[in-house]
Amino acid sequence: MNRSQSSRSRTTKLGLGVLILMVVAVAGVASSVDAAGLRSELSVVAGEDAINADQSVLLRFSLKNTSDQDAFVLAYETPLKGFERELFAVDRDGEPIPYAGILALRVGPTAEDWIRIEAGGEVSAVIDLSSVYDTRRAGNYSVRYTAVHQVFRAVDKGSLPALGKEFQGEAIASDVVGFSIVGDAVIEEEPAELAGRDPEATYGCSSPSTLTTAQSSARSRVGRAANAATSYTTWYRTWFGATSSYVSTVRGRFSNSYSRLGQTVNYYCGSYAPYCTSNTIAYTYKTTSNRIYICSAFWNQTASFRAHAVAHESFHWNTVAGADDVTYGYSQCQSLASSRPYDALRNADNYAYAADYAP
Repeated sequence: MNRSQSSRSRTTKLGLGVLILMVVAVAGVASSVDAAGLRSELSVVAGEDAINADQSVLLRFSLKNTSDQDAFVLAYETPLKGFERELFAVDRDGEPIPYAGILALRVGPTAEDWIRIEAGGEVSAVIDLSSVYDTRRAGNYSVRYTAVHQVFRAVDKGSLPALGKEFQGEAIASDVVGFSIVGDAVIEEEPAELAGRDPEATYGCSSPSTLTTAQSSARSRVGRAANAATSYTTWYRTWFGATSSYVSTVRGRFSNSYSRLGQTVNYYCGSYAPYCTSNTIAYTYKTTSNRIYICSAFWNQTASFRAHAVAHESFHWNTVAGADDVTYGYSQCQSLASSRPYDALRNADNYAYAADYAP
């Protein structure tokens, strides 16, 4: 590929972009084998040693099944079909680069969400890392794929159940791959989708009163959780595990959400929420502190879960908790707290469920 063909504006660079299964040469392969029998590989698309700051950073991502059983993984827990959560650790000259893509709350997985990887087989895609990480400044960059996958094995796709206690998230990571950026690109203030709007509460939403009710209920729940998070109680351990030294941190994050949800939140629906899919309930960005994008599936949820969704999205905001989407769901969040408590501390749905069930 001629790299001059990859030039584009900041808006394109930080938009959602995945180039599927391009035929390219690769260099600098980084891979690792995990206990799950899945090998993750990451490599920079071959070309010049240094990439210009105004060009796309293309990486090839692969998942290889090294076991003797077919494996199923959820597409949205990988970058194979796009980005809707943070999946890479990226730094420039040792300084972390924040994820700038969407963080989406989803309904339970459907059959089409599962990707089958045959025993001994692999799936791969060429992804545009610069679509969701800011690579417009010169420096030496390092990238590592690091994610938690729900893996199901040796069944027919039609018999895959909804996520439940039988699923245990399995951490999968690649080794580190590096590249250099030369020059500095012209930097605008923010992506087009986050550009300033008039200070109204809703855009294109059919029922503003439903959103007001959901926000009010969410605020009440996180306020109750802030009051409950004063010591290392059974309730705290259920949702955050053996992290007793973080009680005050967790309480502060509930307090941040309570404060922020007491102010105006702008809701975007329909054409104002361009990254919605049929299985997405809502999404937001870490870099905002007052915007939630509402998808059609939101309106089909119960009033209780709509409040859960609003609380969930608030914990993604850097001004509240800067939380990620490690996993979703009542039992999955409890399992995460039990098996990987420090991942629970950074998972938005753990905070949202903790708020739902605060004493």
